[in-house]
Amino acid sequence: MADALSGVTHRTVLASDGLKLAVEDAGPRHSGGRAPLLCLAGLTRTKRDFHDLRDHFAFHPDRPRRVVALDTRGRGESDHAADVSDYTVQREADDAAQVACALGVHNAVIVGTSRGGILAMILALTRPGMMAGSVLNDIGPRIAGAGLARLKRQLPASTLPSSWEEAGARVKASLQAQFPAFSDEDWRQHARLTFADKGGQPALAYDPKLLEPLSAVPDGLPFLDLSGPFKALVTRPMLMLHGEHSDLLDEAILADAVAMGAQAHTFAGQGHAPRLRGDALSTIDDFLAKQGF
Repeated sequence: MADALSGVTHRTVLASDGLKLAVEDAGPRHSGGRAPLLCLAGLTRTKRDFHDLRDHFAFHPDRPRRVVALDTRGRGESDHAADVSDYTVQREADDAAQVACALGVHNAVIVGTSRGGILAMILALTRPGMMAGSVLNDIGPRIAGAGLARLKRQLPASTLPSSWEEAGARVKASLQAQFPAFSDEDWRQHARLTFADKGGQPALAYDPKLLEPLSAVPDGLPFLDLSGPFKALVTRPMLMLHGEHSDLLDEAILADAVAMGAQAHTFAGQGHAPRLRGDALSTIDDFLAKQGF
């Protein structure tokens, strides 16, 4: 379904097991050789995280390009899986490949935030022909144990916030150390991106079963190794966006990624994961131009 006012087409693509995946498709299908962007969100995040990026690139006055973003299974407007065993990075990477195939998205630059970046790594192993390069938002060849421990501590509360004001306060309380420069308006916006709106009230934007594997992560784990699939992905041009205060992508991991061939840019005052707006969009723009994408 096309939104005539926004220029965004809302699509549904069937996954290989029949689940319905919600997709937003914007910008020209053929854009003078410019690579399309395929956007994959984080563990509990949705395609709404890419709206600023979508508007910047799909509707650029001089260099518009196609931008496709999906709600991975169990997130946003996509169907939930019946069993937690269907929430694996392999299954979710296959979902992304299904979307790309169904919509004719070829030689894409994959923009992956956190878990979305892991999906890009898996696709580099299983579907190497579908991508030209990647932009990884705060994810690298390892995931630092400190960040995993924080995520485990911040499993969702048993009760939802009763208002959007409370939602903003909760998000601020859990992430202020990561984003010390955020204003009150930033926190209000972040709450709107974090929670779904159900009848004017905050609601979960994801299936709680997604977090079950996280609860099984051993305490004291130093890091989670992703170096194998990362090496497959970094054979193509890669830009890494890094939050200064990130506890999932620390300086040592970032240095290792750069040594493997990645380009990197650190954003001051931000943590996991940098918001895709403002300077982040300019940085991505420069990367795409320099690579001829």
